[in-house]
Amino acid sequence: FSYVEVLDLVMPEGQPVEDVDQRSQTLIEDLFRVVGLSLSYLDGAETLQALFRQTGGRPYEILVYDRYSGLLVEREQYGDAIDVFEAFIEDHPASPWAPRYHMRIIDTLELAGFTRTVPERKADFVSRYGIYSAYWQSAGPDAMGFIEQQLEQLLPELADRQYLLAGEVMDEQQANDHYRKAASYYAEFAATFPDHPRTPERLFLLGETYLELEDWAEAIAAFERVAYDYPQDTVSGRAAEAGYASVLAFREYSITWNSLPISEQAAYQELQQLNRLRFANAFPEDPRAPAVYYIALQQEFDRNNWEETVNMAARLVTWQPTPSAELTTEALLLSGHSLSELARYSEAEQAYRDALATMAEDDERRSGVRENLAAAVYRQAEQLADAGNVEAAVGEFLRVGAVVPESALRANAEYDAASLLITANLWEPAIGVLTSFRRAFPDHELIDTVPAKLALAYRETAQWERAADELQQMVALATTPEERRENLLIAAELYDQAGNRDKAIDTWRNYANSHPEPADVYMEAANRLAELYQQADDTVKRDYWLRKQMETVDRNPDAADDRMRYLAASASAILAREALARYDSIRLTLPLNESMAAKTDALEGAVNAYKKTASYGLSTFATEAGYQIAHIYGRLGADLMDSERPSGLSELELAQYELLLEEQAYPFEDNAIDIHEQNIRRAREGIFDEWVKRSYEALKVLLPGRYRKEEVTSGVVYELD
Repeated sequence: FSYVEVLDLVMPEGQPVEDVDQRSQTLIEDLFRVVGLSLSYLDGAETLQALFRQTGGRPYEILVYDRYSGLLVEREQYGDAIDVFEAFIEDHPASPWAPRYHMRIIDTLELAGFTRTVPERKADFVSRYGIYSAYWQSAGPDAMGFIEQQLEQLLPELADRQYLLAGEVMDEQQANDHYRKAASYYAEFAATFPDHPRTPERLFLLGETYLELEDWAEAIAAFERVAYDYPQDTVSGRAAEAGYASVLAFREYSITWNSLPISEQAAYQELQQLNRLRFANAFPEDPRAPAVYYIALQQEFDRNNWEETVNMAARLVTWQPTPSAELTTEALLLSGHSLSELARYSEAEQAYRDALATMAEDDERRSGVRENLAAAVYRQAEQLADAGNVEAAVGEFLRVGAVVPESALRANAEYDAASLLITANLWEPAIGVLTSFRRAFPDHELIDTVPAKLALAYRETAQWERAADELQQMVALATTPEERRENLLIAAELYDQAGNRDKAIDTWRNYANSHPEPADVYMEAANRLAELYQQADDTVKRDYWLRKQMETVDRNPDAADDRMRYLAASASAILAREALARYDSIRLTLPLNESMAAKTDALEGAVNAYKKTASYGLSTFATEAGYQIAHIYGRLGADLMDSERPSGLSELELAQYELLLEEQAYPFEDNAIDIHEQNIRRAREGIFDEWVKRSYEALKVLLPGRYRKEEVTSGVVYELD
């Protein structure tokens, strides 16, 4: 302890060595050397450590350690020197000299060539004195300056070493341990020197290290700091590289979200979207920026954010430098799809046109895009139709085929155009569109509805025969008997209206042969056939349909209405008139018995025919029948009297022959009178038509004494006185 006592005398407390007079300085240095030599013969560092532990600390204690360690290094006693440094650090861990002695240990090891443990010593220095150590929190300016100077070299060195070691080992767990250590050093450098010129590079390496560890979130954070937290002129080209690296890291990161709840996935996806946009906005001139921006655009589209998609697509299309044609095409397609969703079909059409202009001719999607283009035009037409702008809507519907002739929508568009024209009563244009539709799309699913539309349009434009032709097609297409019947009936009426007798006959006959019910309509069809055959001078077929009318009423008279009975009576009357004409055509000639037989047969036929007519109970035809039957009988009597006389008869024989004729004629005349009188009695019922009048006239001839009396006017007799 005598050395300590001497040093206490020559170095008062608080007085530095340089303030001691020269003579004392020499003494002090000698004492330091002597102490050093003495310690060399003792236990060295342990003795020195024990000395000051026993005597207590002294201001000059560090000088003793320093001189002693220096002596040991000079004598190449490196291990002993290291022990001295460690002893001081052990007893004075908070001393400003502690970090310096730690570095002296490292220097001594390197000087001695004992480099195996140097990395561990350096790592220990970082642990003891780095930014996360307790020492750092209380270090003075001098110590802090020294530590920062060391860390500036040690942290990159340690980080790079661990990164290299990770690449050299085969065991994955060991490699990951090295990567984690490297990451901690890179991160600590950035934390220690946030404004250091090399910090961005260290952060970039930190990001790459986290990539190796598949710690995507930390990698992204590191890359984003490099890309966006520093002025670009201070990080050279690393900013864009880091930004893009963060985009790629996010892509890998996204694979790990699949098992997360939907809400959490959405939150991560939003962060990823912001990352993409941040890169593209920060580095628009980077050749990778348009592609990254397109991915962000696609994401907005997938989220159904149509407005944002349109705006982003517009930006990508006008990006500078100009992106590839493929990206431009994709952006235009997404814009077109989004505009369609927004019902902005005119803009969507232009987007699809632009996409087709930039798309490669051999692109397999061209046909699909052309369909989208056609759909955009079609939707514009629908909008105009909804707004009541018929002409413009029709023009747009027809433009579908002009723009995309092969479109699957073309047929529907033309059909819709025709339907719209019909709704607006624009018949002639509707006819043109419908006939064009039928020629172009004979197998279309709506083709069977065209005849009905054309039939209506033709009827509205007085094209009766064409309307009937369409109705004939509707007959063939009918799905129910009633539908077929109605269409056939209308077609027949239209052929009639068109004046096409042959087609009218065919159609009416088809109707009558196919549809005996309802009976009243059947009667009209049969009646019309009789009329048409009458016009064609085909009495055989006319008579056939006249009889069909009568048969219908005769089969079920109770079901017949007035019109049916009228038609049946009318048909019967026509046939009766024919029978009357046949009767009238037979002359009574010699031999009388033969001609009389023929005449009588004809009479019977005509009378029965008129009786049939009268049986339908219609006064109009009953009075005609009454008159004609009476006329028939009266005519036969007259014909008998006017018949040819046999030649060669004597006067007596001729007189007898005349008497015989009169006897035969009188009954017929009497019958005629009776029937005429029955007919005129209808006048009492209020029926005084042409036939009743004619019966009156006949009776005036047959019974002039009764029916041709002159009116007598009673005069006034004046008595004269």
